[in-house]
Amino acid sequence: MAELPYPHGAIEIQEHLIDLFNEWEIDTKINALVTDNASNIKKACDNLGIERIPCAAHTLQLNIGKGLDTMKELINKCKCLIAFLAKDKKKQQLKESQVYLYRQQAMQLNTQEAEELKKQIEDHVVVDVAKANNTCWNSTLYAFQRLIILKPAILMLKASLINDTNSYIHKEDEKLEELDPTAYE
Repeated sequence: MAELPYPHGAIEIQEHLIDLFNEWEIDTKINALVTDNASNIKKACDNLGIERIPCAAHTLQLNIGKGLDTMKELINKCKCLIAFLAKDKKKQQLKESQVYLYRQQAMQLNTQEAEELKKQIEDHVVVDVAKANNTCWNSTLYAFQRLIILKPAILMLKASLINDTNSYIHKEDEKLEELDPTAYE
């Protein structure tokens, strides 16, 4: 595997492919190339006179992406939530919420089930959010599924953040009153 240095135009790709074919001594054996659907690779194949076979997976991924455009607003909201929860402090708080919920659940189970759940907690069976990636198969689906799994912990974390925010606002309000006690009379 070799990295193609910038720029990634058709000519550069064509020259790089020729070099690779010669290096591997397969220059006379190439009948077709499976490629993505980018115009630069299409043109490079045309220039080389090599049949280009569009990658079915890449084509499918592009079409799935177009289909998901109808849900763009929801996807963007989920991506923002995932980005927020992926930050170190929030990630730790999310894990703590999951452990707390596991413990609450364990208290309601019979002894054997509770022991199994405690073992899972000890083994740190907590999950992070999964990030969607435009080029990775099903990553948007996996990211959404992970949010659904994490929903109870996210709701618990949300309540905690609201309480923290309300407490902060209340403290700031008290500071304002100290500065100008007549403003609230």
